[in-house]
Amino acid sequence: RRKDPTQNMNRFYRMVIQRDLFGGADLIREWGRIGMSGKVRIDHHPDEGRAVDALIELMDLYISEFNPEFI
Repeated sequence: RRKDPTQNMNRFYRMVIQRDLFGGADLIREWGRIGMSGKVRIDHHPDEGRAVDALIELMDLYISEFNPEFI
């Protein structure tokens, strides 16, 4: 969650890993403005370990490129 009233910024970003019925796992990403319907993207992975690896890779990208103040 990121808020900055001076820049009219009210954003959220959420990532969840959920097992599916076939032994795989989905990485579910949701983002948007707080209080509004966000966008959702679901990426299927063959197992939970690969979904976790994808989540870690995305978190590293998000932290290093989009939010340098969090490093």
